[in-house]
Parts: sequence; C-alpha cells; structure tokens
Amino acid sequence: MNDEDLDRLAADIRREWGDRFPLPTRDESALEREQREVATRDVLQRLVLPEVEHQRMVQRLDPLTTDELRAITDLVVSEIFGLPRLLTVLRDPLVTDVLVLGADPVRVERADGSREFLPPLVRRDRDLERIIYDTAAARRRVFNREQPFVDLELEPGVRFHGEGFDVVQRPLVTMRRASVFGMRLADLRDKGMFDDCALALLSAAVKADLNIVVCGRMGSGKTTLLRALVGEVDADAVVVTVESDFELNIAAMGRHRFVHAYQARMANTGDGKGIDCGDMMVPALRTRADWIVVGEVRGAEGAALVQAMSAGQGAMATVHGGSARDGIERLAELIAFHAGVELRMARWQAYRGVDLVVHVNGSNRTGRYITEIAAPSVEDDGARFVLHRLIAPRSDAADRRGRASAEPQRAMLDRLTQADASFDTRWWHSADDSYRPIGGAPSDDFEVVMAQ
Repeated sequence: MNDEDLDRLAADIRREWGDRFPLPTRDESALEREQREVATRDVLQRLVLPEVEHQRMVQRLDPLTTDELRAITDLVVSEIFGLPRLLTVLRDPLVTDVLVLGADPVRVERADGSREFLPPLVRRDRDLERIIYDTAAARRRVFNREQPFVDLELEPGVRFHGEGFDVVQRPLVTMRRASVFGMRLADLRDKGMFDDCALALLSAAVKADLNIVVCGRMGSGKTTLLRALVGEVDADAVVVTVESDFELNIAAMGRHRFVHAYQARMANTGDGKGIDCGDMMVPALRTRADWIVVGEVRGAEGAALVQAMSAGQGAMATVHGGSARDGIERLAELIAFHAGVELRMARWQAYRGVDLVVHVNGSNRTGRYITEIAAPSVEDDGARFVLHRLIAPRSDAADRRGRASAEPQRAMLDRLTQADASFDTRWWHSADDSYRPIGGAPSDDFEVVMAQ
C-alpha cells in the first residue's frame, strides 16, 4: 500500500468510525490528553482496525501488514492529537513559540530565550499539511494550492501560522502564545520595557485621547504594548478593533463593557468575496466608537485610520518599522499607495493625524523595550515634517532603552495635563533613572487574564 492509499484509508477511518473515539473534556489537561490518546490507540487496535480488516477481506483485498497497521494508527492519532499536543505545550506560561518543520523534532522557545526540542509531531512532511488543512477548515479558512499560507487564532492569545504545498520546500507550522497577554502599562514598566517617565506619558496620552501608533519589527512586542495601551482606556468606552486575524482579544481581557471586533475574511471561503481591513473601516467608523484599534496597518485601512484621527476619533494601531521615523513614513507610504495620493500629501495626513509614535525593540532573548516616543508635526506651512523625540536613547546610559529627551510641546502638554492632573514634566528635568531591570520570563504568579 502506497502513501496515498494509507492517507485515504486513515481519512476513511476518521469519517466512518470517528464517533467511537473518546472525546476531550472542555478544559482537558495534559495528563487527560495523554490518557485519551492511549484510549484512542486502544479503540483503533481492538475495535476499528479489525473491522477494517474484515471489510478488506470481504472486498478480497490484501490484508494489511504489521507496518501498514502501525502507519495507519500513527496517521489517525497524529491527525486527532497533533494540534492539541502543541496547545498543551503552549499552556506552559514560560513557552512563547512552537515551530514545526515537517517531520523534524518540534522546536519550543521559552520567554527566557532557551530552547527545547520535542519528538516529531508527524511521521511524514505531508501529514503536517493535513493538520494545517483540518485546522484551517475548522475555522472557515482556506488552505490549498491557491492559498498556501494561513493565519488564524486557535484560542485567545494563541496565534497559528501554516505554510504548505509547492511554494515551500517543506510544510511549516508556527504557533505563538502571548505570554504577557493581560499585562497593563505598569506591569510592562515593572519588566523594564520602559521607565516611569514613559509610563506617565503613555498613561496620560490615553486619557487625553491622543492617537498612538506603535511600531517595531516582528516579535518586538508591538501587540503586547498595544493591548496594554487599550487596557488604560476607560471601562465604559466603546472599543472597536479591526484585524486581519483576531489576535488582540480585548474583550477576553474583561476590562471593557463594550468591545466590537472585526476580522478580515479571505476570498474563496464559500461566503462570497473577501473583506479586508480597509473594507471594515467603513462600518467600524459608523459604530460611534470611542476608540478604533487596528491590529496592524498593512493596506488601505491606513488612509481611513488617519482620516478618522484627523476628525477627532481616538485611535491606536501598529505598523512595521525599525524606528519611530520608519513607522510614520511606512504609514505615509501605505496611504499614498492605497489612496492614490502623492507621498507628500500622505505625509501631511500622517504627521497631522498621529499624535505619538512609539518604537519598540528587542526579542525573547534580549527582552523588549521602548527606544523612542516621538510626536509628529507639520511645520512652516507644510514645508517640514518633524518628529519631536520626547523619549530617546541617551549616549551616557548603560543601554539603548529610551529616556526623557525633550518635554512635550505646549499644545500637547496642555492636553496631557488637562486629562491627567498628576502629569508633569519633572522627568525631563531630572537625572534620575527609574528603570527596572529588563524583563526575562514572566513571573510565576502571572496568569493570562480572561473574562469570566
């Protein structure tokens, strides 16, 4: 029996006899999953495979060899338990990332930068493709030769990315758990992500309804910081989120009474044409939201977002960028490209609409930290686009974390002090260093904050 025949037989077994296998409990522990896996193998070997053999005998087909029986058992079990096995690994609060490359050992990365390799998830590379397909189909996502990449959320705080077919040499799965899913700004300060000055500035900025863009490279902590910023929004405020894939999970953190979340829909899902983040900005802006939060600006949503900012709509977003200037320029380029306007006009919109640009840097190994907080402005009647660096690295400091550089300009300072009576500029006139040691692994007493 060749590989295709084995795959087909394994699929038939799951379809015809799947109801005989034990079902998981709602909050299945790792031990319970292991016990269920053992029970599933037992049902296969004692009940299901003998029936399969009997059917093959009736059809006058060759009996299955010992190796074929073992291969079919492994195929069925890996398809049922492959993903739960990974989720069990990710429920360790110290684990942040899991990487599966075909049938290679599974790589596990922890918040302190350490790595561990676990036994392979599947017997063959193609079996991982099947797991990706089943995972995508269960969540009405497309995974095929036309759409060989898929991104989705498995559960609150857990992001899944799958790749396959002929655009990659081997199928790949990456899973990321937001280990700092429920943290507030003060928690991130305590982990050394920023100091007391930045904490006071960001907290007052949210209270003053300033428009904030967080930028950084992949894995630098943009989404973590964005969640924490939203956590400072008044509990009675209407918060609307727009994302390509549900990742922010503001509602799951249980801090706001009204959260309305939009997620993009890819084309060819059986529900008609696709709907991207740009399309969703129109209804999002009609919800009379107090805050619009865009998980990541990648396309046409950038122009709608900046227009909303300019109209007085409170807004936050993330964008890729290697510095604060890279971030605001990236936003301007997206506006120019998707709105069909000249780059200079797009810059004018971005620099006028965004109040603060926050740049984050780092990784699991180095720790994550803010390097810059800058205030964009258009000056000299549009002749100059300026970034006022309120927080920036200092040459006399021991590290590259941002420290007080220049106090906010008068107009912004007035908004900050009116919104937060405790805000003042003493940090910009003091040599005190209020930084905590930069964070490593999450503390033992930290748990993901979920709504009850």
